[in-house]
Amino acid sequence: MRSPGEISPFTGPGYKNTAKRLGGNGPMDDTTRKIVRFVHEFSASKMTPAATHAFNRTMIDSMASLVAGFEEEPCRIAAKVAKLFPPGALKSTVLGYGIETTPEHATFANGCLIRMVDFNDNAEGGHTSTLIPVALVFLLVGFTANLASLVAAAGQVLISIAVVFASRVIVVSGTPLLLIVLRRRVRLLRRLQPVTSRAERAVLIWGGLRGALTITLALALPPEFPERQLMIAMAFGVVLFSLLVQGVTLSLLVRRTGLAAVK
Repeated sequence: MRSPGEISPFTGPGYKNTAKRLGGNGPMDDTTRKIVRFVHEFSASKMTPAATHAFNRTMIDSMASLVAGFEEEPCRIAAKVAKLFPPGALKSTVLGYGIETTPEHATFANGCLIRMVDFNDNAEGGHTSTLIPVALVFLLVGFTANLASLVAAAGQVLISIAVVFASRVIVVSGTPLLLIVLRRRVRLLRRLQPVTSRAERAVLIWGGLRGALTITLALALPPEFPERQLMIAMAFGVVLFSLLVQGVTLSLLVRRTGLAAVK
């Protein structure tokens, strides 16, 4: 609920988009508005000594971990991959290498450098820093995908969801069926039994959730890639279905199959 007088998006009849956002997207959404307001109103003088200490420790440890991981082969591979994708309107730098690339590739390469020697901020609730790259990915989606593009590609999005779901069925259910066929033809395999029940396979099929990685791979496509925007919309649609439909109903399926009572 917005407070009285707070600016809200208006897209009724006669609306003209004057936001001038990248890609022609509409007015600033609530999440982006909160981030911008926080950054605009932030002042270092408001930081408590405990917050300052934690920030300095995290930054020093991160930079030390980055230097330690600089010569590691996976980090060099990530930097080489980032170099293959020259930046467009948005650009970021791979730390230490000076490579200018797209924000998502720089995020991936820099994350490899910092996490290569297993730096973890063991804060309350777990490794909270691992949530930052995911949040940045979904923030980038706000710059490149919008509801209009999703609606325009509704047919392709539905086909993508069906294909992804069908492939999940084939992978999860096909393995036991293949085992049954092999048991009949190969004597040495006759003692093998399927390791999952039908109920467990149903949960595995429905629980194949997709998120940041799917969107990151779509965003990583070079700007000149044919139908890049369509690919991003399809990936976003699949993730949206995964989160809003599969994610919400997964617990109900677990209870219906009786697996919730298994200890």
